[in-house]
Formats: sequence, C-alpha cells, structure tokens
Amino acid sequence: MLVDSLFEAATGGCAIILTLDPDDDSLLVPQANHTIHLGMLSSENSWSIFLVHAFGQMDLNEYPELVAVGKE
Repeated sequence: MLVDSLFEAATGGCAIILTLDPDDDSLLVPQANHTIHLGMLSSENSWSIFLVHAFGQMDLNEYPELVAVGKE
C-alpha cells in the first residue's frame, strides 16, 4: 500500500511522509485522507524509500556528498 501511494503521488498528486513515535502525543498531526500505519522500517528500507524520492534518477556516484548527508 505504501509503494502504491507513493507512485500515485509521483504522478501528479502529493505525499507527506511523517515518521513519529506513536506514543508521543505532543505533536499536532494534521488530518490525512489516507494514512498507512507501518511498523518500524529497517534502515535499509528507509534508505531505499528516501533514495527514490530525494534523488530520483540521479547517478549517486556523482554526488557522494549528498549520499553522506542523506544517510545521516
């Protein structure tokens, strides 16, 4: 469901990915019309999602400094 939602957003919609501690009620989270509750993602899965949406089709070998910042 997450991947489908992100592809839909990439084709003219929009997506906001918000990660937070589900026990932290100090944040005011706006109402969403489509929410997907996920468990904890692995570092590898989180990085994969970030790569697709932050770098698109860029050749990462050309931008090692951006990769280093992204992994932080």
